[in-house]
Amino acid sequence: MPEHPEVHAFARYIANECMDMTFLRAWDACNPKPYLDTPFKVKADARGKQLRLRLTPLAKGDDEVNNEVSLIISLGLLGYVDTFLTREEALRDDGLLFLEAEDALLAFCTRSPETFRVYVGEYDFTRSPDPVYDYEAYVENFFTWMLQRSRRQIPRRTYLPVCRFLLEQRLFNGVGNYLRAEILHRLKLHPFQDVATILRPLRSYCVRRRLEAKTVEFTPDDLLEVETRCPLVPMVRKMCLEAAEVVHDPQAFGDWLQCYQKAPNSLLDSSGRKIWFYGDKELHRHVIDEGEEDETRMGRNYASELGVTNHSMLERLLTPAARFQNSLQRGTAASRPDPNREGHLHNTP
Repeated sequence: MPEHPEVHAFARYIANECMDMTFLRAWDACNPKPYLDTPFKVKADARGKQLRLRLTPLAKGDDEVNNEVSLIISLGLLGYVDTFLTREEALRDDGLLFLEAEDALLAFCTRSPETFRVYVGEYDFTRSPDPVYDYEAYVENFFTWMLQRSRRQIPRRTYLPVCRFLLEQRLFNGVGNYLRAEILHRLKLHPFQDVATILRPLRSYCVRRRLEAKTVEFTPDDLLEVETRCPLVPMVRKMCLEAAEVVHDPQAFGDWLQCYQKAPNSLLDSSGRKIWFYGDKELHRHVIDEGEEDETRMGRNYASELGVTNHSMLERLLTPAARFQNSLQRGTAASRPDPNREGHLHNTP
């Protein structure tokens, strides 16, 4: 899937190549009605994983008029941008959205059309700000999210592996499968480590900030604390910038990857997406607070996240206290009293 570096590279490519071009028609292979069928200019930018095309119609004197059409594109899985000479070539190459000029065709293509999205409007602002080009707002969004969660006690049964947490676009807009693998590898974090253990230092800081004042305003000191206490946040920006430098060169990009499709271990997360990693494939779950309720259920949730169905392996994922509680609940034939056995309390004459 095109992630932050690829989407922004596509936006720069369109902005540079189409700066002096005049397009005649914008249309969708699945929609008979064109988005625009008068001459127009194209400008492109991006925010996270979303690409925006601003189509500005031209008046007779090649002057731009104000009724601009904004197309928001999510390339989905295996999406890319290319130029073609004819409409037939573009359709043969899985093109879905087309900007047609006199002597060329700019096409947005994908090998997975069910994941491709295009609509007229503005960016999806439920996603986080851009982690590279709007970094301070991105950190503030994460800090605000942490403040809201610090107002209540997080139950231990809400186990969430950090590999799934990094795909949350409300917090990490632009992160996909290869970026999360590289981020976790460089931070030396196991992908199935509980994210609560990683967020705990920042959560304690947010609790203290919330107790100091009724209204908490984001300050430069807060930005520094977020970066220090939760290294996931700045590492997202760093990986996006590093990947953007080599994304145009397949050889350099392959050399830059250290973990994705190179690590010896891989597992499917609960969304069915594969995560590559180094280290123990059967990582034992580390429980922060011993003796908390519902540890057995947490162990089972963790086991299902790892795809574990073997009971003996599940037992290794539990703490000693949880294993003891689990054994009491499960019991064995030898330890359970048989009500039909002669001499049992209820059968004694």
